[in-house]
Amino acid sequence: GGETAELPGLYTNGKFDSAGFAVGVVEKNKLLPKKNIKPNDILLGFPSSGLHSNGYSLIRKIFFEKKISYKKQFYNKTSFGDALLKPTIIYVKPILKIIESINLKALAHITGGGIAENLNRVLPDKLGAVLSSKELDFEKNRSLYKWLSHECKLDVKEMLKTFNCGIGMIIVVAKQDFEKTIAICKAIKQPVKFLGKTTSSQKEVIFN
Repeated sequence: GGETAELPGLYTNGKFDSAGFAVGVVEKNKLLPKKNIKPNDILLGFPSSGLHSNGYSLIRKIFFEKKISYKKQFYNKTSFGDALLKPTIIYVKPILKIIESINLKALAHITGGGIAENLNRVLPDKLGAVLSSKELDFEKNRSLYKWLSHECKLDVKEMLKTFNCGIGMIIVVAKQDFEKTIAICKAIKQPVKFLGKTTSSQKEVIFN
């Protein structure tokens, strides 16, 4: 799986991968997701810094087939290589700060499988979600996702299954906690986007 990732076309003789992991402890009454998630709960998204280590097999295939150098300028003085290798954002500190004051219902870390798959993992079986696609990075300037969509003609549905598309973490809060959560994010300078709401559509994540 992802933790012992197979990376076709990357490793050659004499190459190896070194992987590590961390173990955490939590009280049972603080485990997420909570069981009180219901329709019309609010979905807020924390922007990603880039690909966050997902979808690189597809990226390498595109660059190989199009014969694009990673040193080629993407924007200003930033090369494609620099844009692709932006470090993954770790959201621990802002999440812990929010948990101090908000009864957070769930967290969905947007990794392999994209938004729909990872959001479904934290929602109860009888719930789905509707999200605004305009909050994703398909039209954002200097966005790899805009380049992949417009220049490489990648299908948006396929991209949503492969990449985070500009959202690295989604949090689920009650409607009454929406404004307070936004205020906390503003105070700690954590960028946040209103993405949408949970719905009564069983395990169906819809992008408007």
